[in-house]
Amino acid sequence: EIVHDRGVDTAWLYVPMTVQIVGDNSGNGYFPFENAIRAVCEMNENYADAHIRFYLVPGDAVRYLNNSAWYKHQYSGGSQLINQNKLPNRLNAFVVDDPAGNCGYAWQDAIVLGKKCSGADNTTWSHEAGHHLSLPHPFLGWEGFQWDYSQAAPDEINGFPVEKTDGSNCYFSGDGFCDTRPDYLNNRWFCNNNKESNILQRDPNGIEFRSDASLFMGYANDECASRFTQEQMEAMRENLYTEHSAYIAGDPPFSEIDDNASVALISPVDSQNVQYNNVTLQWNLVPGATFYVVEVSPQASFSPKVYHQVFTGPVTSTTITKGLLNNWNMYWRVRVYNEWDICQPYDNIQVGVFRTKNLTATNELERV
Repeated sequence: EIVHDRGVDTAWLYVPMTVQIVGDNSGNGYFPFENAIRAVCEMNENYADAHIRFYLVPGDAVRYLNNSAWYKHQYSGGSQLINQNKLPNRLNAFVVDDPAGNCGYAWQDAIVLGKKCSGADNTTWSHEAGHHLSLPHPFLGWEGFQWDYSQAAPDEINGFPVEKTDGSNCYFSGDGFCDTRPDYLNNRWFCNNNKESNILQRDPNGIEFRSDASLFMGYANDECASRFTQEQMEAMRENLYTEHSAYIAGDPPFSEIDDNASVALISPVDSQNVQYNNVTLQWNLVPGATFYVVEVSPQASFSPKVYHQVFTGPVTSTTITKGLLNNWNMYWRVRVYNEWDICQPYDNIQVGVFRTKNLTATNELERV
């Protein structure tokens, strides 16, 4: 049980992060940095009730590593990845293709995330950060254990007392929290309309129950999970005050971008004709922005994207020489973030339109 003398603690705690994105030996397969920004933004939404906010380390927000043995690895490769690249006084998040066959894991004071489990509205990042900040699974002890759930659970599993529904042993069984229900489900599972497991389980006294699917630390599918409990939040905050106090020792950047800010596009706009294999996009700077994300698509929905690039620093243009289709209308936009302000709304984002042509061939024909 967490005991401290801070009383009701609602102060915001700010956690710095560096995202280390792993590719193969040739630098292929990187997880898009903008998707990592989105994942951290979604973590902040999930941790808001705990008054914990994550931000990227100014000047060291992202690093890229090229190593096929880390890109797809077993735990020995994961250990090497972490210990050779872990940076001090921050949460290190490594994004790989295959983290030892898992969606992710928290180990050796870092978290490792799989690309395939890092899409929009995925809870893997929040789950692994919860482990990093001391939280166990609610089914602690059942990991890797096979059981016939139609039978009453044993009193002990893998050396851990099995939690009962009456709460009589909740502080020294399961995850050690009394505001999380018993849970014995150690594989991914779907929830019902009540955000509970379809699987009925029986505690050591034979009492039937269903697992709570709303907990980020369980194994319910992503669309089911939505919260940390009060005791879980208190435990994570205590971890930041003690084991990870170095995280909250420094001052965060507190650099906000105006929510109404929109990147002003200079050219090409208004369906201007441009050379399809030599297009220069130009835009204006936005005060406070550190990252400029440039996207080009043949669709106004920006799906699919034929060009996507993240620029760091005061960059106002880029030239595209390949990848654009000839004789197409193309849509382009620039989105901005900084290390602190990574959840920008884009209700008023400006979209430019241009038409690709083979102007070089046309000029040659006119001269003839």
